[in-house]
Amino acid sequence: MTDRIRKAIQDLKTPPFGKEMQHSFLCERIRSLSDVWILLLAFIVCSQMFNMVMMAWVREGGLAVYSHKVYFGLYIVLCIAALSSMVLLLVWKRNVQANAKRIQTALFIFGLIASLWSVAVTLYDQRVTENVTVYTYMVLTISILAFLKPWQALAIFGGSQLLLVVLFPTFQPVPTNNMGNIMNTTFCAIMSVIIACSRYLTAVREYWSRDIIKRQTEEIQRINAGLNVQVITDELTGLYNRRFLDERLPSLWESYAGNNVRAAVMMLDIDDFKRFNDRYGHQAGDRCIQQISDLIKKYFSESTSTVIRYGGEEFLVIDAANSVDEHIRTNADGLRRAVEQLHIENTAVGRYVTISAGVCIGNVMSGDIIDFIAAADEALYTAKKSGKNRIEISEQGTR
Repeated sequence: MTDRIRKAIQDLKTPPFGKEMQHSFLCERIRSLSDVWILLLAFIVCSQMFNMVMMAWVREGGLAVYSHKVYFGLYIVLCIAALSSMVLLLVWKRNVQANAKRIQTALFIFGLIASLWSVAVTLYDQRVTENVTVYTYMVLTISILAFLKPWQALAIFGGSQLLLVVLFPTFQPVPTNNMGNIMNTTFCAIMSVIIACSRYLTAVREYWSRDIIKRQTEEIQRINAGLNVQVITDELTGLYNRRFLDERLPSLWESYAGNNVRAAVMMLDIDDFKRFNDRYGHQAGDRCIQQISDLIKKYFSESTSTVIRYGGEEFLVIDAANSVDEHIRTNADGLRRAVEQLHIENTAVGRYVTISAGVCIGNVMSGDIIDFIAAADEALYTAKKSGKNRIEISEQGTR
């Protein structure tokens, strides 16, 4: 029970999140309530100006009557406080992120002034009447429309009520039984505190719940994105796999077709890789594939090309751009020479590991991706047949 009470008191003092989230929460509340506050402040300004006109020119005796002067002064005070708060709110709400705490402080000060103002009016009313209506509707209005932290609500309503109870007899011309008014105003003050605290804590819990849901959603999306990448990524090389080719490449090719650009498809194969594996083992084969994959990434970046591990030792490179002809020729031959310069020993068939590649170049509109892959594969076959360690290039649509 003690722990629950301690937690409840802690919840009243501060929201259950850090400073950054507190600021974000405050900004959200200000944005959602600022228009209502401005309307309320404008209404208070207009009503107090109306009261001043009535007191100065309509009520009998005007400002020549002392009590009228007192009420007139009180109306001016509330009018100036409301007008100042409204102007500050209009200016500061343009950049809520930077001015959130200023706005909160200004509204707290206005709530305090308005509550004390209602106490002053109610006490002055005691000279001729026991009416406490002004105090009642003002504190309830503040509790409902102002966004007060629990300690602010306790300070405003508790302090105002204490002041009202203590000063009741001072303003009454004859001894009066104030028990009824004290009970009513105390109940009103307690209800105002409860309303303000309830609204604040409800808003905190809703924000906290939304934040939890948001973070959980982001985490799920992150996990799903990671799983999706794993599904379409080759584990050994980090390149796309055949699943990516089957599921994503058709739509990618359609986007190329929409831009009506030239495309190049290169089918690349490690020469005599089976014999390399038989001689040096599968672990050496994996290392060889990884080294060549790294070189492919270097010569064909992900920002301009799509690189896929097509099969065991086969790779597919797809490039689309208006300058693709020169780009693919230069990079393909550069990649071939770079692989040879790795000096990966392959004495089973020769001195070092080499690659061969077949390239198909053409306008995207001249065929679909399957046609380009088939043409590149045919060019690769020609390169292998012609002695390996070479690049064979064909033009799509010319055969």
